[in-house]
Amino acid sequence: MDVATTFLSTRSVLIAIALTFLGYYIWRWISSKSPKNLPPGPREWGTNWKFLKASWYGTLPELAAEWARKYGPLTFVYSMGQPILFLNTPEVSRKLLASDEYKLRVADREPNAAFKIVDLHNRDLLFSKFDTAMKKKRRLFFNRDRPLR
Repeated sequence: MDVATTFLSTRSVLIAIALTFLGYYIWRWISSKSPKNLPPGPREWGTNWKFLKASWYGTLPELAAEWARKYGPLTFVYSMGQPILFLNTPEVSRKLLASDEYKLRVADREPNAAFKIVDLHNRDLLFSKFDTAMKKKRRLFFNRDRPLR
């Protein structure tokens, strides 16, 4: 009789543990499936491998252009657990990074010395011409952190 009660209590404890784990994983699955207002992007398993391979071989701009054609101006990707948002057009980049409506949401840091050197009086730095003035600013920017000899 003593063996039967021990078996039943062990069995009931194991069943309770299994049901607890099952309930936890079901709750986690349901809570992770809640709709999040995320932009479109690749969600398949091979995305991490594609992203790493493109980083290694220097073909990340081509991969981003392919995703831009497929998913539009905003592409959202998870790579190694990190959320990454690609801004694929200059208009979207200007809207999110420079407009008064959004710039306080995405950039809340004070400008550093390097930014003050390359600042073009609130003009676009990324989409400006690469002329002699830009070459001078680039040289100043890269020489700023180099120690004096």
